[in-house]
Formats: sequence, structure tokens, C-alpha cells
Amino acid sequence: MSNRVDQAKARAILMLSADIVGATAYKSERVGRESGGAAAWLAPFNSFFRDLPLVFMGKLAQAFFDADRIPDVAVWRVAGDEVVFVGEPVSRMEALMLVEAFGNLTADFHGRLGAGWGLGLRGCAWLAPLGVANVEIEVPEISMGGAGATEPYREYLGPDVDSGFRLSKHGHPGEMILSPLLVASLMGPELDGRLSIRAEGAAPLKGLYGGEACPLLHGGVAEDGDSSALRPVLDRFSQALVGKGLHPLRPADFPQGEGFEGEASL
Repeated sequence: MSNRVDQAKARAILMLSADIVGATAYKSERVGRESGGAAAWLAPFNSFFRDLPLVFMGKLAQAFFDADRIPDVAVWRVAGDEVVFVGEPVSRMEALMLVEAFGNLTADFHGRLGAGWGLGLRGCAWLAPLGVANVEIEVPEISMGGAGATEPYREYLGPDVDSGFRLSKHGHPGEMILSPLLVASLMGPELDGRLSIRAEGAAPLKGLYGGEACPLLHGGVAEDGDSSALRPVLDRFSQALVGKGLHPLRPADFPQGEGFEGEASL
């Protein structure tokens, strides 16, 4: 059976959020109290906003060293002490490798912020299939890429888009928290050799899933992961959604399908 899926229908965006942990307390303790003016307390934030995208480019180059291409990943939004990247993987394997690169970025930059300023970094990764439930809107009045750019800004709307912003506050420093949809879409034989993901309870996300508590799935890059315990967690969540009259949890489709042998199953 062919792995290819109708490209006109199968699009999914991957969102990756990096958020500084301890930033508010850091600023409140130092603003106006340190000699050297604003430059004294701005150092970690300058490093975060300037260096984080560059370090991520390096992690992507490492992750895709043997691949035919490196997917386009861009800074989509900057808000407060958070940077959100967005990419559009064309296969399940590409999505997995993007998450792996982001996991390496999260651990690396968490160490940098901790060693330099006693701060931390937490990551959040989530997936939003585009179509009916989640949509892309071009805003031509706003361009992406800075001065001289011609590509219009793209806004994304929908419950799966919103889920990551609700989920991120439950993340742990130095790790990623991943949405159930993303994890369901990554399940396969290659997952355990790249990521280690564990379930730690559940929490309701305001306005989402009919009030059903969302599994909190934490993890990072590891070669000895075991995803077998995640399947019953995802199954129970899917069944609970159906019980509330919502759609069950289904792995997302990608334009080129799996991208490696094996299929996700719940």
C-alpha cells in the first residue's frame, strides 16, 4: 500500500514553543537594583532572542545531516519570554526528526540559561492538522522575515493550535511537553530510538476537549525510550473524547505519509 496521501488534504503544522522559566522573578529582582542600567539584566534575554534561533538551526542541521532536505522552520511569534517556531513536516519521520532537534535545543539552552543566569527553559511541541478544525489565514498587511520581506504573515486558528498554549504552562524545565495528538502521530518503531516520553497525570485545558483532562506527556531526546505505556493513556483519552461527543484522537496525515516503515496505531 502506498504511503502517499492526497497533498491537497493532508497538511499539518508543527508548533514548537520555547519559554524562559523564572524570567518574571529574575526581572523583578534586578530591574532598577543592579548597576550598569538595563544592559545588566537584559543579557539572558538578548542571548535568548538572538541565539536561540541560530542554535536551533544548528540542531536541525545535525538531525537532518543524512536527509535529502532540511525542512523550513521559522520564528512565527514572539511573546514576552517565549519564542514560537512553526514548521510543516511532509512525513511522520520528518515530524519526529523536527521534534528530536527541538528536544536537543531545549536541553542545550536550558543548560546555558542555568549556568549563566540561574534561569531555565521549557519546551512545548504540538501538532495542528489544517483543514476544517484548524485553518491558516494569510495577512498580507503583515510580512514575515523582517524588512524587505514579501511573504505574508500566516495566522493559525483552531482548537489544536490553541492546545499548545494551554499545555505549555504544565511543562518542566529542561524538557518538552508534547500534545497527545503529536505523540499519537509520532507513534511507531522509530520513536523509541529518538525520544523518551512519559505520562505524568492529566489536567483540564481551558476551553478544550469538552473539559476532559488532557494527558501531560513529558520527555526529551533519548535512545532508550519505551512508548508502550503511552498507548493505553492515548486510548483512554480518545475514548473519553468520544464519550463527550467529540472526535476520537487520530494520528495526523502527512503529504508523504509515514516516512519510515511502520504505522502509528492506538
